Amino acid sequence: MKTKLLLLITLMMVTTAVMGQTRRKRVVGNVQQSGQVQQPAQQQPVQQQQPVQQQPVQQQPVQQQPVQQQQPKAADRSVDEKFAQVLKRAEQGDVDAIRTAAVSFLRAKNLKDAYYWYEIGATKGDPHCLYMMGFAYEGNEVVAADPVKSFTCFKQAAEKGNPTCQAQVAYRYFYGDGVEQDYSQAAYWFEKAIAQGSENDPEDLASYQEMLAKAKKRAELKAKLKK
Repeated sequence: MKTKLLLLITLMMVTTAVMGQTRRKRVVGNVQQSGQVQQPAQQQPVQQQQPVQQQPVQQQPVQQQPVQQQQPKAADRSVDEKFAQVLKRAEQGDVDAIRTAAVSFLRAKNLKDAYYWYEIGATKGDPHCLYMMGFAYEGNEVVAADPVKSFTCFKQAAEKGNPTCQAQVAYRYFYGDGVEQDYSQAAYWFEKAIAQGSENDPEDLASYQEMLAKAKKRAELKAKLKK
C-alpha cells in the first residue's frame, strides 16, 4: 500500500513538472511567433537647421531723368521780348518805359524791382511815380518810412495837378505830418483838390469839404492869437 502511494505521488510530481515545461515552451513559442522583443527605437539626433544667410539687397541708384524745360510759347516769347525792350528803354531814361516797368513788376508782386523803378520815375518828376512813392514812403515791405520824403513826393505830384496828392498835401499841412503844421496851406490844398470835383470820389470830396471848413476856422483862430 505504501509502495503504491509513493508511486502515485512520484507520478503526480513528474506530471506537474512535465506540464510546467510544456507551458514554458508555449510561452516561448508565442513570443517567437509574435516576433522578437522590440528594442526601443534609437532617436536620431535632430540636426539643427543652419540659418539661411540673406544676401544683402543691392539697391540700384535711381537715375533721375533730366528735367526737360518747357520751351516758352510763341506768345510768351513775344511778351518777354517786348518787356526786354521796355527795360532797355527804361535804362536809357525813357520815363514812359520806367513807369511801365514799375507797373509790370508791381503786378507781378516783385516789390523790390517795382519800387526801384518808381523811385527813378519820381526823380524824373513823373506824377504817377511821385504818387506811388508818396505812399511807399509811409513804409512798406521794401521801403522804409520817411514822412519828409512822402510829403515831398505828394507835393511835387500835387503841383502837377494830381487831386489825390493835393488832398494828401492838405492833410499833412493840417496835421503837421512830414512838414510844419500850417492851417492856411491845408485850406489852400483842400480847395485845390475840391476844385477838381469830378476827379474825386464823392465820399472823399465830402471829407475834403469838411476838412476845408476846419482848416479855415483854425487858420482864422491862429491869426487872431497872433495879433
